[in-house]
Amino acid sequence: MFRDTLHFSPVWRCRFYSLITSSLPQEARNGKSGDATVFVHFSVVVVFFFLQSIYLLNMSINVNERRRSGEEEEEEKEAEQVEEEEGSKREEEEEEEEEEEEEEEEEEEEREKEKYIISY
Repeated sequence: MFRDTLHFSPVWRCRFYSLITSSLPQEARNGKSGDATVFVHFSVVVVFFFLQSIYLLNMSINVNERRRSGEEEEEEKEAEQVEEEEGSKREEEEEEEEEEEEEEEEEEEEREKEKYIISY
């Protein structure tokens, strides 16, 4: 994923490396250098690749943390949804129980009225 970015793609690495090596003196490119410039140039290349590897490692760690936090957020959302569903089910059950109780009370009142009417 990261390696496809413009700055760190293999093509750009090769271009950077060729830029560094082309800036070396001709003797250094032929392997006949007594210069300190060869050491400096190649140490720059090594530092560049080292920094690049640290950067890529850091990016991968950040992406993994984002994925984990995203998964945790999804789990929290799912838990909230489950709680809401359970809460709504409980409310529906309570409403049904209340309706049943009201119906029973109405039936009892009707029975009492019938008994009262029959007694007269």
